[in-house]
Amino acid sequence: TISYIENHGLSQEGVFRISASAKELEQAKGEVDSNVPVTLEMSSQPVTLCAALLKQFLRELMEPLCTWGFYEPALAIQRVGSLEEEEQVQIFQHLAHLLPNPNKLILFKLLNLLDKVHGNQDVNMMSASNLSVVIGPSICKRQDANMEAELQDMGDLNKLFATIISHGVRIAKEPSESYYALVKGEYEAQTPDELSVGPEDLVLLRKKENLPSRRASVLRIRTPKAGDGSLSDSKTMDPMIEQVPDGKSYAWNLMTGEKGILALDAITMYMLDSRRVPSTPPLPAPRRDDDDGKKKKEKKKKEKEKLEKEKEGRKALKAQREAEKDGEKERKRVEKERRKKEKDLQRMQQEKEGEQNDQLQLQLSLVTKLTMEIQRLNYLTQGL
Repeated sequence: TISYIENHGLSQEGVFRISASAKELEQAKGEVDSNVPVTLEMSSQPVTLCAALLKQFLRELMEPLCTWGFYEPALAIQRVGSLEEEEQVQIFQHLAHLLPNPNKLILFKLLNLLDKVHGNQDVNMMSASNLSVVIGPSICKRQDANMEAELQDMGDLNKLFATIISHGVRIAKEPSESYYALVKGEYEAQTPDELSVGPEDLVLLRKKENLPSRRASVLRIRTPKAGDGSLSDSKTMDPMIEQVPDGKSYAWNLMTGEKGILALDAITMYMLDSRRVPSTPPLPAPRRDDDDGKKKKEKKKKEKEKLEKEKEGRKALKAQREAEKDGEKERKRVEKERRKKEKDLQRMQQEKEGEQNDQLQLQLSLVTKLTMEIQRLNYLTQGL
């Protein structure tokens, strides 16, 4: 699909923006699901069909291409007003390289295609900003599917992906410095070399250049389990992180731009972790077993409240529809009465006009008789 668009669609106006035929798209999806080559020669708009098929594939992934964990930190970086575009691009490059390998490979191939598309924007009318509107929401989403929050985030998300698409080729290149994980934590520096971190800060931990071939030494600190990003009780130092003595690591606070040494026991959550496989839940904060039970109860309570709200919403909707139905009945009744009154008034007016006509006829008849009687009397008088 990507290769076909690269070879045939870079000059097509509105590529990725124009919708494909729903019938052709459904047929193409069926062919892909059946491992049958898509019959593009049968389509009236093969490039449009390919673009629509690619967007639908990205949109229907179980987890977005950029993963659930990418959404919050990427938007947070976009909203830091003090960062120049060059600094944003550098950070986005590091975040992209923390994605799981399958996601990363597809993302970079997609960015390479989009770079070629917006490179021909004078012909196809698809600038980086236009591409971000149609592609961004398909590859980067909120996990909670909060429509109101997504609408509020839409403007920043479009700016974010306009920047990423404009610098896609550079972002796909390996960064000069290697970082292993994006974390959150809270720590107040004790020495000039240490890094202070607030609860809203995002921190990159630097990756070790030469990874050990055997298990790292044991230190008395909490460290992440490989693969899920949570903090374990094993007290084993993570061998992927470049370390300094006393359970600390070299780190970069993305929100302040400062670099220094961070105590690893200050970490509360792993946001992005290059070991994580795709289609897994977001990386959780550390919690005890009793916290798990409390969390489950809260989750059930929220689900119950959600169901009750939905039930109340259905009741309110039903009541609204009944009120509208009653209102329509009342409107019809009033209209019927109005028409009846108009008919009665019209009938009374016709009756009144009829009575007036009868009286007029009677008067004319009397005048005629009186005239005839006068003429008769005159005739008799003349005869005498």
